[in-house]
Amino acid sequence: MKEKLNLKDLRGLLSLIEERSILGSAISKPLLETLSKEHLVSVKRKGRSYIVRTSYPEMVRGFARRLAGTDDLDSYLSALVGQQAGIKPSRTEAAQLVNDTKAFGTDVMRGIRLNTIKPVTVSYEGKESVIDPLPGICIEIDEQAHLDVDPEIIVVGVENYATFMRIKDYAHLFQDGKPYLFTYRSTGSKDSYGRWIDWLKRISNHYIHFGDLDKGGLKIYIDSFRSVLGERAEFFIPENYEELIRNGSTKLWNNQFAQAAPDVTKDPRIKPLFEAIEKYHKSCEQEKLARPGKTAT
Repeated sequence: MKEKLNLKDLRGLLSLIEERSILGSAISKPLLETLSKEHLVSVKRKGRSYIVRTSYPEMVRGFARRLAGTDDLDSYLSALVGQQAGIKPSRTEAAQLVNDTKAFGTDVMRGIRLNTIKPVTVSYEGKESVIDPLPGICIEIDEQAHLDVDPEIIVVGVENYATFMRIKDYAHLFQDGKPYLFTYRSTGSKDSYGRWIDWLKRISNHYIHFGDLDKGGLKIYIDSFRSVLGERAEFFIPENYEELIRNGSTKLWNNQFAQAAPDVTKDPRIKPLFEAIEKYHKSCEQEKLARPGKTAT
């Protein structure tokens, strides 16, 4: 049986929101795994224990609200405290506690998130809306089936959540005058991934996969996107890719040594990048491509 949102976990989440860091023992392992999959926290060992930190307290708050099924986390906490003490909950509290049966396998972040470097107009449920978040902010679409974008817009799938949230730091890579819509999917469930892929298949837009310059990133692109979207999918390869790989990380390459290689025959354009990775025995994370503070004009 999957674990539920219990009193300990809610208290841990509230402490994480307030303090931005907690001991790993403050929350359950299933909850920590879910937070990690959503890229909402980082985990660092400290002696025999480990510290859980977040740079996105408001997104953690939103996550907690969705899991609890209510915006009023304080009242939900009170209801859980009363329940543990054996106090019969009121009708309102009982209604809130119904959501305590939600397990972490529930797809609480079911949609996709959108970001831009320059304003982009999209259509949601037939109504036009301009997407232009401030740096460090994104827009979340709960039902991507209702999202339509102009065929001229290039859709970019960003592999790393921190990169996605700071996409304006990568403006220098996308200054060719074309409109770009950057997307990031919730990684917590296969259902969320399936809906995202269904949306990409439904639209006719060109798709660029913006991932790490490593074996894993290339394999994800080939297996999950090129195989599904065909010729309208490509992998983002910067012009100075060989220099980036030559000065890249041996540790990252070593971590992926045993992984299966991507099938470069399915997209020969990635072959030179893969050969550079294997030649230098190094890889490069996409964060190295950032130019902080350099936004589009």
